[in-house]
Amino acid sequence: MKFTRRSLLAGSAGAFVLGASRPTSAQTPDRLNVISHRVHQNVLTTGAGGDLTQAWSQRSRASVNWTTFDIVPLQDRLFRPASLNETTVDVAFLLNSRATARAATLLEPLDELMAAAPVEEWEDIFPGLRSAMRIGGKTYAVPFRHASNALF
Repeated sequence: MKFTRRSLLAGSAGAFVLGASRPTSAQTPDRLNVISHRVHQNVLTTGAGGDLTQAWSQRSRASVNWTTFDIVPLQDRLFRPASLNETTVDVAFLLNSRATARAATLLEPLDELMAAAPVEEWEDIFPGLRSAMRIGGKTYAVPFRHASNALF
């Protein structure tokens, strides 16, 4: 099975999977729990493209449960459940500035998952964005979006 960028965004809501490959006893199979910034939810569920999570939800028979935070609380909320043995969080967004060796000790590498189900057009994502999500030779996140503050 190959993921398109659109299905990856719709299915995983982007970037950072916390234990999605192995269900925990706290997870419910009928729901994907996502913590993110409101912008991520809006980009995936509203606008001209419609709800990009809808096809995944219908196919998997699971709803997407969004919990949104501002940037600082979002990162705090990410690392709290990541430090536990089990969590109900399936997908979370990680700021590139928080992709550190310490963060990697709390998260599951994505390399095996990506080998089994490659991200389509992975090479089309700018190499600097991809390498920023690699720690110790392993990929811990899929770059989701980028905002340039200035362009010279």
